[in-house]
Amino acid sequence: MGDEPSEELAAFTENSEATPYSKKPSFTETGLKTLITEFALALMAWKDDHWTPSGTAVLVGGYGLAMTANHVITDYWDRYERAPLSEGNSEGSFQIMALQMLDGGEIAAPWLVHKIWLSPYTDAAFLGLAPAAETEAVRDRQVQGRGVRMNLLPPSVGSRVVAFGYHSPNIEIREQEGEGVIKWNDSPTTSVGQVLEVYEHGRDTVMLPFPCYRTNARSKPGMSGAPVFNDSGQLCGLISTAMEGGEDEGDHIYYAAALWPSMGTQIDAERPGFPAGVSYPALELAKHGYIAALHWDKVVLREDPPGVGLR
Repeated sequence: MGDEPSEELAAFTENSEATPYSKKPSFTETGLKTLITEFALALMAWKDDHWTPSGTAVLVGGYGLAMTANHVITDYWDRYERAPLSEGNSEGSFQIMALQMLDGGEIAAPWLVHKIWLSPYTDAAFLGLAPAAETEAVRDRQVQGRGVRMNLLPPSVGSRVVAFGYHSPNIEIREQEGEGVIKWNDSPTTSVGQVLEVYEHGRDTVMLPFPCYRTNARSKPGMSGAPVFNDSGQLCGLISTAMEGGEDEGDHIYYAAALWPSMGTQIDAERPGFPAGVSYPALELAKHGYIAALHWDKVVLREDPPGVGLR
């Protein structure tokens, strides 16, 4: 593998269709023998014996930093805490795991989510991950792993986008040699389409009040938070919500959250050069190169009124 993930992922986006770079919408189960599974993670939450596999995340930086949709986390909270997640509610009674597949699906590398930072500006959340593989060799690979290159600006109308996520998950718990073994079945799927409309300030004030864009591509509920890539292999959005059309074609829509508002999220991820326990905006990680994010210099943090903007 090369040193630049976006170059490798550009090859993935090209080969997502029989005709390279076709804009025709498609929804294809791709399996695990593809590079994208190194970066796209299947999510699962559990409490006691109650398991909920749902949602997709994407690695955006070394040291185990990932992103998913904000609502994936709040849905977990609603399910297990039976109360809305509000400011000040920081300790949940459930756990979240993110599953990474390495070497073309040959190695399952689990991560435990140990910190969550929800964005107040968009449907995005940052996840702090700790490697949970049984072998030290796999854990070392996880820690030394790479994140995707981000393009903080939304793609243009008419451009082609390729998303990858896990949907229709199923958990089976079996007894094996006196221990419980978890069998996690899923449907790794690639969705191709094009951007139909970009909402610079949000589509509406209730459902999609944040910067986002509409595509003619298909998605399913388990793909919430799934990474959306442009043809350069750059992460350009996260799947936020979808509307199903016919089974084969027509009337499919998903909306993707633009990435730039997420740069205003306050996080306290431990990184060299950042004091432990001190919060800072995610934009600082882009400025200092801990995440690769094109156009970070066009993002402006506003104090009055508070928020995030573009220039």
